[in-house]
Formats: sequence, structure tokens, C-alpha cells
Amino acid sequence: MLHFVEATSNDALDTHVCGVCARDSNACKTTLTPLAQIPNSHHLMPTIMHPSMMLNDGLIIAEESVQASTDGDHFIPICIECEGELKKNRVLLYTLSNRLWLGAVPLELASLTVLEQMLITLVYPQCFVFKMHPVSGGGRDASTLQCGMVGNVTIYNMETSEIIPCSKGKNSHVLHIY
Repeated sequence: MLHFVEATSNDALDTHVCGVCARDSNACKTTLTPLAQIPNSHHLMPTIMHPSMMLNDGLIIAEESVQASTDGDHFIPICIECEGELKKNRVLLYTLSNRLWLGAVPLELASLTVLEQMLITLVYPQCFVFKMHPVSGGGRDASTLQCGMVGNVTIYNMETSEIIPCSKGKNSHVLHIY
């Protein structure tokens, strides 16, 4: 039982954002690598530049993953999949430099509530997320609870014609949410 508790603790389930592919990876399955020592880093150079791209040493990496040390060096966590492909000098399928960079979410969209997001989305994904509670005793501290997902993710097309009228009027581009 103790092994299970240790294996499912917050530290064991901690994640880092891979600097190469921007996916959440288990912290124990990432390697903190200095930017200057990334193997075959030429695979992380973008082929098409966008004006808002922020490069680190000419590489496109997930900004939120960059960590600075006290001596000024910069490090990024790299997941084992990306690290293995880079060491083999292979082009990574899910790297940001492989036309997967989307840029920052505009402030107007980042500040939307869940309801507002649902009103403007073209498709609605649905899945079931459950909070897992301990079988016995207290321990109801929300920061120690885990989430789980079961089943499939289903995507429904949203009918927005009644929410967003397609009139050609003067203010037809304004979304009115009541």
C-alpha cells in the first residue's frame, strides 16, 4: 500500500512542459537540458518565421518551459520521446518547428469564461472527468486529489446561427451575449 501512495503522490505525478513539443510530460520522464547542449538542435529551427515568434538561440521552443539558472544559463525539460529522436538526428513529428507553433492565445480569448468559450466555438468536445477521493478517512484536501478521465472524447458540431446572426448590418461583427 505504501508503494501505491508514493507512486501516486503529487511529486510522483508532477509534470513539466517539454520545451521541444510543448506536451505535458511526467517530470521523472524529462531531462533538464541546457539550451547550448540540445543534441541536433538544428531540428528545432523554424523553417517559416512568424513576426510574433520568440526564438531562444535561434530555436523555437515552448516559452513556458524555459528555466533560468542563477549563473544565467537557460534550461528546458525535454521528454524522453523528443530526446531520443534528437539523439538519433531524426526530424521530430511533434516539434514546434514542424509547423505546430500556434503562438500565444490572444488576451481577448484567454479571458473568456467557459460559457463564453462554448458560445463561440464551432465544435464542442465532451469527456468525463472525475475527482478521485480516498476510500476511508479524511484527506479531503483538494490539492492532494487526483483527476481521471474515462471513456471517449466526443465532438459535437455547434449550431451558432441563433447566437451569432449572419446579418449584413452595420454591427454584424459584434457578438452580443445576454
